[in-house]
Amino acid sequence: MTVPPTPGPSPLDVIVHTDPAPWWQTLAPYAPLLAALIAAGIAWRTLKERSRADNQSEWWRRAQWAIDSSLSTDPDQAELGQKAIEVLGRSKLATDEELELLRVATADPLEVFEEESAAGGTGDGPGVVDGPAEVPDNGETR
Repeated sequence: MTVPPTPGPSPLDVIVHTDPAPWWQTLAPYAPLLAALIAAGIAWRTLKERSRADNQSEWWRRAQWAIDSSLSTDPDQAELGQKAIEVLGRSKLATDEELELLRVATADPLEVFEEESAAGGTGDGPGVVDGPAEVPDNGETR
């Protein structure tokens, strides 16, 4: 018994539409690439900010050490602390406020007094304009 051969497949009609694809279908394959580039940009910026914050934190730790050393009773240690403060003061990591803190922390009280006296101040100390003020009794102070 022989099996009759099966007929071949019948031809299919293929219809090709010649209309252009919508704009979003043209750009759709590039969406993952765009998302990856945006994510990479965000990650890069985050790493830069974290690195800068870590560097500033380390700068402040060094500044604290330098201030403590500059106030040491050991002259060599105090000189080393002063030199470290000078180096830290030239750093680009220091903000204006931090530089002001270094200046205030390392100011010689006698020099500050002399500068205030020369400028016409009373010499009573920082923040005192007209001398000690009388504080009126508000009835609640005991």
